[in-house]
Amino acid sequence: MNDYASWFFDSLGDLGMTENRVSVSFDASDPATIQNRPALDTYLPLAALRGTRVVFSVAPSKAKGITETPGTVDSYATYVKLLAETYPTVTDFIVGNEPNQPRFNPARTTSFSAPLRIIGRR
Repeated sequence: MNDYASWFFDSLGDLGMTENRVSVSFDASDPATIQNRPALDTYLPLAALRGTRVVFSVAPSKAKGITETPGTVDSYATYVKLLAETYPTVTDFIVGNEPNQPRFNPARTTSFSAPLRIIGRR
């Protein structure tokens, strides 16, 4: 384990923390590629060694990255499913980033239940 990782996990433990939320971006222009995958591939085994529960917070890299192009909601859902299949030790996901806010969904007509339906098939 490298020095930074040791320091980070020691600090979490010193604070009594056993969970860490990790932000994972969704890039609508490249929906089949897990963003920052090498970092995730390194981090998750270290978290497991230290008993740290990881929660993925999956949000678009651009504010309107899910709503500005038709069909992107389905691509986003498929991306979250890809994350779940690639990293089966991560079982908790935060889906979207305040999708009820106008900055992320100006028309507020896009349903965000589609990702949950697809992910639920895991």
